[in-house]
Amino acid sequence: MALLSFRHFDPRALDSSGFLLGERPRHVQIGPGPLQGQADQLHFDRCALRIGSLSQAVRVEVQFPVERATIGFALDAPRPIRIFGKAFGSSSLTVFAAAEAIDTLFNPATKWVTFNLPLEDYAEELAAITENPELQRPRNAPLFCPSAGSVRHLREVLTAVEMFAHSRPGLFNDARWRFNTERSLRNGFFGLLEDATLLDRRKGEARLLSARKIVMAAEEQVDAAEEPIPSIAELCRGLRVPRRTLERAFHDVLGVSPAAYLRIRALNAVRRALLDAEPRPGAIARLAFDGGFWHLGRFAQSYRALFGERPVDTLRSRAKPS
Repeated sequence: MALLSFRHFDPRALDSSGFLLGERPRHVQIGPGPLQGQADQLHFDRCALRIGSLSQAVRVEVQFPVERATIGFALDAPRPIRIFGKAFGSSSLTVFAAAEAIDTLFNPATKWVTFNLPLEDYAEELAAITENPELQRPRNAPLFCPSAGSVRHLREVLTAVEMFAHSRPGLFNDARWRFNTERSLRNGFFGLLEDATLLDRRKGEARLLSARKIVMAAEEQVDAAEEPIPSIAELCRGLRVPRRTLERAFHDVLGVSPAAYLRIRALNAVRRALLDAEPRPGAIARLAFDGGFWHLGRFAQSYRALFGERPVDTLRSRAKPS
């Protein structure tokens, strides 16, 4: 069991929260202001449950565990969660294949849950309720709408499990309690899948998947470039796409322009470096220059606007992952 509640964004802590399951998450804060939230990861005998919420918009890239299927459920989403660019509102449901790599945009005040279990267990449970190929071979986050009754039942189970995790964590040492709780969670999640309706948005999905490929190709080009913040013209030339296509792809997938996202991404990279750096004179300037920024005053303003603190505050904190 791993419970992670935080008041200030430490990307290392959030990234390391997925290691227990063999995931490789990477978080990039996009929304401005101090990031607060929680990420509770609960392990049972064969299944694992993750419940999380964030106060600001965050992009998460993750590769799901090998040999395990993962069910994703949006508990509360005042503004939709975007997976592969597709909008998942409150009570939306999806399934991710083993080892599938995705990127997700969590908007402020969203609360989500994922439940994963071995592939053989998933196949056994699924055989009892449906032969839907979208569930047997899930790809690219098929969007399902479960019934109100099954949603209400699962919410009650999740509320109780969260309460016990925080108030009586010693219960996780009791084998019988773990077994009973895992069974209730299985019944709740597969109850969602049993009566869920697949929302057919194939035409729109094709465009979004194409947009995601452009965004991923742009990021690969940035990773390979010597300059951490290349010009948009350079990106367009390298990708062989017009500027308008690049702009539309970034807006569809991430909700921001490519220029804004490249700056945000660079600021996140500098923040990670500051969290690991020794607080020596000139450290902030050196890391800012290495991150692609030349105007230290504007860098400091942008940094504080995004993270809610000055670069020097981050350097002094050197917070350790929990």
